[in-house]
Amino acid sequence: MQETYFPIITKENLKLPIYLHSIGKYFEETDIKRPNGFPAYQWIQCYQGEGLFVYDKEEYIIKEGQGIFIYPTTPHYYYATKKPWKTHWIAFDGYSIHSLLNIIGITKTDIYNILDPNILKNKIITCFQLSTSNNLYTSIETSAYLYQFFIDLVKNTKPIYNNSLYQHYSKLQPVIDYIDTYYSQPLSIDLLAKQINVTPQYLCILFQKIMQKRPFEYINEVRIKKSKELILNNYNYPITTISTKVGFESPSYFGSQFKKIEGITPGQFKQLYISS
Repeated sequence: MQETYFPIITKENLKLPIYLHSIGKYFEETDIKRPNGFPAYQWIQCYQGEGLFVYDKEEYIIKEGQGIFIYPTTPHYYYATKKPWKTHWIAFDGYSIHSLLNIIGITKTDIYNILDPNILKNKIITCFQLSTSNNLYTSIETSAYLYQFFIDLVKNTKPIYNNSLYQHYSKLQPVIDYIDTYYSQPLSIDLLAKQINVTPQYLCILFQKIMQKRPFEYINEVRIKKSKELILNNYNYPITTISTKVGFESPSYFGSQFKKIEGITPGQFKQLYISS
């Protein structure tokens, strides 16, 4: 059954990093014309029929298993081309939305293939139930839930027409997997570049574009993460042993990197979590 919900946006909502603007499930779309766009970010997911979506002087057919992510104030219109055209949709805003979307690579209005439509459908339905529960913490709980929705959105969608970021990440994935597996062994840019048959220079470009950091910055972060696990699970290990086991050649370099990333020394980290 078609249902929509438009919560009252209070001053308290506006203080949240992300808040729900509106939401709809099992919704039969009609002709929509928005010359000035929509006031919030919106995700529209098609599960039946087809529609035509027009923006930036281009036309796109939206089919079952596809979705549209629309940025605020983007002029657009859409209508059904194969009725009934039914969707689940969710709209949201908040002061941290823009930076979060930039981090996960959703930087503009775009059309997506959905890898597992049921995951996102169930997320929208659960968010609908949560947002209409009408308890004291509904707004805060919904805000927290929306963060998880964004994670599932980026994991379960692939841009149809603007897929360069997705392609680059897919290209880099074997290197990420290799580092996560062999972090304790000597690693070089040449060795990592061979995992995907690119030049060392291009590998560095990929890391900067996708991870916003250099390869060895990522390697050191993985090694420090593993070192924390070793410290907590092996209290009697000296720091020098921990350093060697996670792939650092020098205990002093391990210590400097640990403090740079964590803000404290390995010894101070140990004292925080393990009583003597």
